[in-house]
Amino acid sequence: MLKAQTVQEVSDEIDMVDFAIACIRGLRHLKETQDRGELDSVTYHFLARDIQAVIEEVTRSLLVFGAKGAARKIKWIF
Repeated sequence: MLKAQTVQEVSDEIDMVDFAIACIRGLRHLKETQDRGELDSVTYHFLARDIQAVIEEVTRSLLVFGAKGAARKIKWIF
């Protein structure tokens, strides 16, 4: 069954997906920085853990909103 959505709801979902993708890119950049030796491993692990928690929370929120396709896409990318 299709769920009727307002323009604002769709816009919010798109914003959440964009934010999650930005977090994933940031996590990859953080790993590259750590691999180059510009960031110590302890700092990397603390930051990476926090970013991963944000990505998981956004994914859960999308599932609550009923945006299962978007949540699956984030999990696939992540």
